[in-house]
Amino acid sequence: IMAFNEILLPIITFLPLVGVVVILWARGKEEIVARHVRWVALWTSLATLALAIFLWINFDPTKSGYQFVVNKDWLPGLPVRFFIVYHIIGFFGTRLYCC
Repeated sequence: IMAFNEILLPIITFLPLVGVVVILWARGKEEIVARHVRWVALWTSLATLALAIFLWINFDPTKSGYQFVVNKDWLPGLPVRFFIVYHIIGFFGTRLYCC
């Protein structure tokens, strides 16, 4: 089972993409779709912000090195890895760096 810290960075990274997919599926009358799109965008943004704040609160600037790291085989059998890190520069800049 993956620790919450291991799934937090991918969720923060890809949750906006999930919101975009939901928005792209919106069909119907223009005013209803516009309202739906605004709500999906708002809730996706708020959820991403809440998770980023949780990550920021749990970051310990006194520790050296990386604290939140996800480094997993992405495609088994191939030399392709999913590697994402939140580090001290990301802490102060409130940015996520993905490799």
